[in-house]
Amino acid sequence: ELYNTPFLLQLDLNDNFFTGTVATEIGSVQFLQFVQLEANQFIGTVPSEVGSLQSLQVFEAFTNQMSGSMPQEVCDRRDINGGFLFRLTVDCDVGETFFVE
Repeated sequence: ELYNTPFLLQLDLNDNFFTGTVATEIGSVQFLQFVQLEANQFIGTVPSEVGSLQSLQVFEAFTNQMSGSMPQEVCDRRDINGGFLFRLTVDCDVGETFFVE
């Protein structure tokens, strides 16, 4: 299983037309730095467990069918260590929907 790869640094699933939801187990990939999910057909919301990714620098999820608000746990990562999460392509205003191109 993909999420049982503890030293995975980059998850690039761009442009694959994947469907379904983003699994909560993504939060268990301890050293994950880059999550790129663009141009697929993911549905649902980003799991709050993404906020536990201490090494996360990039999270991109545009051009999907996702809806709802971005979990506050993920948005809070923008301000840790001087904005260590430097690329977050979603809207973090409470009650707003995902930024979708």
